Amino acid sequence: MRALRFLAGLATALSAHILLVALAPEAARFVDPFLLLVAFHAMDGAVLAGVLAGVVSGLSEDALTGGIYGLHGFAATVVGYVAARAARVLTLQKSYYVGLYFASAVLVQQLVLQTLLLLLWQRPQLPTFGELSLRVVVAAPLGTLLVGTVGRFSESHRVWKARRPRVSLD
Repeated sequence: MRALRFLAGLATALSAHILLVALAPEAARFVDPFLLLVAFHAMDGAVLAGVLAGVVSGLSEDALTGGIYGLHGFAATVVGYVAARAARVLTLQKSYYVGLYFASAVLVQQLVLQTLLLLLWQRPQLPTFGELSLRVVVAAPLGTLLVGTVGRFSESHRVWKARRPRVSLD
């Protein structure tokens, strides 16, 4: 079930990224649906699930964007690991904690990406403080909205499953 949920999230992230690039290319620089997917799947504290989500979604993002293959894959893997370890320690019950969790995921991703770019090139084009701030400010409410939406859907599905009539084959 967890793998199906991840694959549905990956398809949604791919679709969201393609739509963002087609409709608002500037907004696509600040919204990373793949990062939201990795951080969301690492929220339950399962380190292996977070790392695998990071590998698959990061390599998918690399294949889709056409940059250096493996750059986002490595960064997303680190984010998945760090986010899962943090989720084991933290209690993410309040919405502002969830927002800080997703904002921290953006900061970790950008730290890893910029470190890799500095190691690979002598003078890479680094994002400005405003761009980085905008990424953080956008990721926090989007992550909180994602967690709330999935939580409400899961709750309504659980209630529907409990109320549906049982069919007896007697």
